[in-house]
Amino acid sequence: VIAAAFDQQGKRIGYVANRAHHAEIGGMAPGSMPAAARCLTEEGVVIQSMKFVEAGFSRMDRVERLLREGPYPSRRPEENLADLEAQAAAVNHGVLALEQLAGSSGGEFVRDRLKSILDRSALLMGELLKGFEGLDSVRDTALDDGTPIAVRLTVTGGRLRIDFTGSGEVHPRNLNATPAIIRSVVLFVIRLWLDADVPLNEGLLEPVEIVLPTGFLNPEFPDDPTRCPAVVGGNVETS
Repeated sequence: VIAAAFDQQGKRIGYVANRAHHAEIGGMAPGSMPAAARCLTEEGVVIQSMKFVEAGFSRMDRVERLLREGPYPSRRPEENLADLEAQAAAVNHGVLALEQLAGSSGGEFVRDRLKSILDRSALLMGELLKGFEGLDSVRDTALDDGTPIAVRLTVTGGRLRIDFTGSGEVHPRNLNATPAIIRSVVLFVIRLWLDADVPLNEGLLEPVEIVLPTGFLNPEFPDDPTRCPAVVGGNVETS
C-alpha cells in the first residue's frame, strides 16, 4: 500500500509504503502457497495496481469484488480487507509524520536529506568497489530440483556487473522469481558486504548493473494471469 506525501507548497516529498503478508488470498490450497501451482491464478487472486482510496473516499468495494470473484477466490476476504485498512492506516500515519517534518523543517530540507542518504550510499559503494577493480568471478549453484543459478561478478571502472546468464529456464512449478526479488536479494547482499552504518536503500545499487536474461529469475508475465508462471516459491526458496 503506497501513498505520496507533499509539503506545504504542494510539492511531493516522497512516498510512504507498507508491505504486508496476507496469509490467505485464495488459490488452489488454503494459505495461498500451493506447491503444485503452475500459474499465477492458481496461487490466489491477482490484483493489478489500483487506487482503493481516491480523493479521500474508500473504494474498498473494488478490492472486495476481486477477492470474492475469480476461479480461486480468497477464503478470508473480511480478514484481507481488515488487513488492508490497517496497512492504509499505517501509511497515513507515515504520510502525516513526513508532512509534519516538512512543515517544521521545510520540504526542500527533507528532500535534500533523503537524497543525501542515496548519495552517501552510492559513494560508499563506489569506494568499496575501487578495492576490487578487475574482479572477474563466476559462481554457480542449484535448487534442490537441479535448476541452476549462475552468476558472474565483474568490476570495471568502479562499477559492479552482476550477470545471471546461464541460470535456468522458466520453472514449470512455483520457483520462479521476479526482477524485483532478484534486485532485493542483491541489495541485501551488497549491504552486508559494505558493512557500513547506512540504511538499506537504492543508493547502494547506483554503481551496480544487474543482467537478467529471460528465465526462471526473469520470466515473462502476460496480461492473462492463467498464462503467467507461478512465483510464490521464488519469493522464499529461490531468493
